[in-house]
Amino acid sequence: MVSLINRVGSSHTVTVVLREMRDGDRARQVPVETGRVTVYGRLQESSSEDITAAAAAGEIGVMTVKNFICPRFPGDDLSQVIDGDGVLYNVVGEPKRHRGSRATARDVVRLREAGVVRGGRDG
Repeated sequence: MVSLINRVGSSHTVTVVLREMRDGDRARQVPVETGRVTVYGRLQESSSEDITAAAAAGEIGVMTVKNFICPRFPGDDLSQVIDGDGVLYNVVGEPKRHRGSRATARDVVRLREAGVVRGGRDG
């Protein structure tokens, strides 16, 4: 059986930067990259309801929030995502993992733009 996400189309390829907390300078915990994984899915702009809910919760930069929908997201809330244009996103909150049905199983990850990876965008 093919999942719904595969039928709808995985039109974006992103790189998920896996990170974990480790001791850094002065014994402070800092996020450190532990690996990178290529993931296929769909990047979509947040709906007006998503933006309103994020703004009401006190989040800043809500206009740069996107959702990434994929069959299985390998990371967690410490992960980062780099899209095909070289835009870097931080994961906001834990990914929502929908596993009620094999046909519609998917993960939805809220992303907030954090910057651009050097050399990632053309022109």
